[in-house]
Amino acid sequence: MEAIASLKREHRVMREVCKACRHELDRAGRCHVVDAAEIERFIEFFRFYTNSCHDPKEEDLLFSMLHHKGLAWDEEPLKSLCYEHDAMRAMLKAAAEWVPKARRGDQSALEPLCHDLLAYVDEIEQHMAKEESGIFVHALDVLSEADHDELTRAFENVDSEDSEEGAVEYYEGLAQDLTSYGT
Repeated sequence: MEAIASLKREHRVMREVCKACRHELDRAGRCHVVDAAEIERFIEFFRFYTNSCHDPKEEDLLFSMLHHKGLAWDEEPLKSLCYEHDAMRAMLKAAAEWVPKARRGDQSALEPLCHDLLAYVDEIEQHMAKEESGIFVHALDVLSEADHDELTRAFENVDSEDSEEGAVEYYEGLAQDLTSYGT
């Protein structure tokens, strides 16, 4: 059960960064100026913390275990959850492609950059809610205590590898920096 709690903790961090990103995008829209360096930091957080640290735990470990317990990859809910992960990666990539133009002060990048990143933030917030009310609840119902223990150990191994590389500390620190607006 600790593994699901761990994913929920990571979701809380991501939600806070989404809130801060939404705040920054709102400011950019009001001022008609984008702080490309700050937006790039948000994209970096989402790309590495969410896509490289968090999602593999869901896809490679939790979803795989649920697949072994009878959920089919090509049926709901795994099909749509995996599709959404891929779609969000594409959304984030689309937003990132506007950053170089924004860094050069190209005003034509403002609208599509903000649009693409806001679409990503909207999607990830909906996706996390869907996971928490669906697949996480299902996992708590169908996985045995031994399954939860195995999943927890696997998550700890992933976290340990990421910690050895300094990734967890760096991205949690970045999240703290990004969410400290207005303080």
